[in-house]
Amino acid sequence: AARAYHFQEISKLPKLMLFYDSGISDLTESQRSDLEAFFKPYRGLMREKGILIVGRASKGGSDVDNQRLSYQRATNIKSLLDDILPGDYKSDHVYFGSKPPQLTLEDVEQFSIEKSAYRSIKVTGTLKSDYSLRINQSVMVLIYDLDKDVFGLAQI
Repeated sequence: AARAYHFQEISKLPKLMLFYDSGISDLTESQRSDLEAFFKPYRGLMREKGILIVGRASKGGSDVDNQRLSYQRATNIKSLLDDILPGDYKSDHVYFGSKPPQLTLEDVEQFSIEKSAYRSIKVTGTLKSDYSLRINQSVMVLIYDLDKDVFGLAQI
């Protein structure tokens, strides 16, 4: 029930999904540009908004490596925010590695993520047909209203 509630709330929020090839935690230039464009409409509103960065990794590889990789993906984005956003802003990050809640194809459909965004993501060096591996090699960046605080993060 908690997962369904959070995912329903997420589907309503402005979000950017960034997908990564296996073992990669750095953003490409194209992803950096997408991140900058995503925040552009909110630059003057950041005192009213919160940012949640959710890092994940696929189930390929060890749990320790996946935890580290999802942490690096999330913190790499968090460190870029100072270059993108002026002044103070509220941001938090979580990282799950390959642990639940893993994304499903139904989740990305609910979030209106096009298949073309993750179709060519490489899993352990090859293109595999299991899209659940690809969609979890990702970071989701969400913007929420601090006064609504749907994730309970405004006071942290």
